[in-house]
Amino acid sequence: MLSPARYLLVVLLSLIGVHFLLTITHEQYGNAVNFSHLKDKLSCSAPHETVQPESLVGSEFHNTTQRKANAAFVILARNSELNGVLESIKMMEDRFNRKFGYPYVFLNEQPFTSDFIKYTSDIISTKAEYGVIPAEHWYQPEWIDEERATRGRQLLQQKQIGDLNFWRSPAYMAFFEHLEKAGGFYYERWGDAPVHSIGAALLARRDQLHFFNDIGYKHEPFMHCPSGAAHTKGKCWCDQKESFDYDGYSCHVKYERTMMPSTPVPDPLS
Repeated sequence: MLSPARYLLVVLLSLIGVHFLLTITHEQYGNAVNFSHLKDKLSCSAPHETVQPESLVGSEFHNTTQRKANAAFVILARNSELNGVLESIKMMEDRFNRKFGYPYVFLNEQPFTSDFIKYTSDIISTKAEYGVIPAEHWYQPEWIDEERATRGRQLLQQKQIGDLNFWRSPAYMAFFEHLEKAGGFYYERWGDAPVHSIGAALLARRDQLHFFNDIGYKHEPFMHCPSGAAHTKGKCWCDQKESFDYDGYSCHVKYERTMMPSTPVPDPLS
C-alpha cells in the first residue's frame, strides 16, 4: 500500500500545479480544463456529493480574495487504501483546502464501497465525485506480452505538476503515443516523471517552467525542504539541512543555472 505522503504528493499535483502554473502562464485563466469535462469523461458509480456542514457555508473557509483555479484534487486509490487516503486528506484540509474549498475526484478500477465514500466525505470541506476508470484505460493493451511485462514491470507513483492543456496538446500527444507504441512503459519501466520532464523540455516555453521552493516534497530517500523565508512563511517542520537540492545527484543546480543565471548557487558543503 502506498504511504500517506505519496497520496499527498499526488493531491498536490492535481491542485497546486494547475493553480499556480495557470496563474503564471495563462491570461485566459478561465479557459483551463473544466472540472465538469473531467466528470463527463468518467464512468461514474453513483456520483456522490457531500453535504457541506452548515457551520462552513458562507464562512471564511469559502471566501478568498485570491483568484481560484478551475481545478480539483484527483486521487487514484483502491478501497483497501482508505486509511492512507484519510490521513492525506486530513493534512490537505488542515493546511490548505479548508481555506479554498476545492472539490475532490476519487478514481478506482472498481466501484467505491459505502465506507470509503462515507469516511472520505465526512472529513472534506466541499463536494466529492467517485468515478470508475474503464477497463480499457486501466489494463495494459492487448498487444502487450503479459509474461514479459510482469517480469520487468514496477509501478511507481510520483508527484506531477502540470497544465492539462499542455499534456493534451497535439504535439505532446504525438510524443506520448510514439512512446506508447514502442512498449517501453510496460517492458522497460519508462516512468511518468522522466517522460513528462522530457516532454516539457522539448515542447514548453521557458516561462512555463517553475520550481516550487515553497512546497515540501519527500520521496524516500530524497526530500526537498523549503528554504529561507519560504520555510518560515509556510510554517514548515522539515529539516532544511536534509534537503537534497544541492547534493551531487540533484538536477536543481543545473536548473538554477539555466533558468536563473543571475542567482548564485549555494555551496552544498556549507
